[in-house]
Amino acid sequence: MELQVQEAVDSVVKSLEGKNIWKMQSLMFRCSASCCNDSQASMQQVLQCTERCHVPLAQAQALMTSKFKKFQDHLARCCSNLPTI
Repeated sequence: MELQVQEAVDSVVKSLEGKNIWKMQSLMFRCSASCCNDSQASMQQVLQCTERCHVPLAQAQALMTSKFKKFQDHLARCCSNLPTI
């Protein structure tokens, strides 16, 4: 059963990465590259711009981490109540 749960979780993570995270990462890199195209911007402005580009991806990753942590907690509570065989 543990292997089946792990495989299901791996499948969900792979799906999320393929459909969402990699696209967000691509957008982040393109956004960051555009920050560097402004020849009038100071180094501080470019840094702030690239940091803003990273926010959506960081938020998505934090949300995924939080949701998987809650899932693990629920699973641990559920499985701790199962009788041992």
